[in-house]
Amino acid sequence: MKTPSPKCKWWIALILITAPPWALATEASESITVPIRLSLVSEASQIQPGVPFTVGIFLQHAPHHHSYYKFPGIVGVPTNVTWKLPDGFQAGPLQWPTPEQVDMRGHGAYGYHEDTLLLAEITPPKTLSLTESVRLEATVGYMCCSQERCTPGFEELELSLSVGKEPFIASTWHPYFEQSRASLPKPL
Repeated sequence: MKTPSPKCKWWIALILITAPPWALATEASESITVPIRLSLVSEASQIQPGVPFTVGIFLQHAPHHHSYYKFPGIVGVPTNVTWKLPDGFQAGPLQWPTPEQVDMRGHGAYGYHEDTLLLAEITPPKTLSLTESVRLEATVGYMCCSQERCTPGFEELELSLSVGKEPFIASTWHPYFEQSRASLPKPL
């Protein structure tokens, strides 16, 4: 397991300092399950040199669990990502679907109960060779809560993509990306 980056260590400290003690505790009788599963996915299975493409952090919540929006309110810590990309690649900011109201023991917040895809645009360099494949890596920090407990954590994710003259859209993930784009907040 990799050592967390300074930014990750900062998030851990923030979670431990700001979370109420009851939120981090678990009851002895409560069975511990995985409250959230994270995946790094791409809308394109093949990318082009210099042409931006979209990837996503796919959040799958266990029943009765939620994670938090980028502006959660008075409780919660938003999901965050630290990218480790090949030389010349650039990542844009996370794009967040419109959140729903979540409840943490009577404290209202904003987040997600359902499966959610957070989007990010990645721009590869124009000098990328057509014969290579690339590996994207991300450290994702999260807090996933139920009414009984909150589970903070970090997960290392990776994704390999081929490089070609034409992009290939990953048919499995394309509907998720379209749905996520459709639910992005719109300016007034």
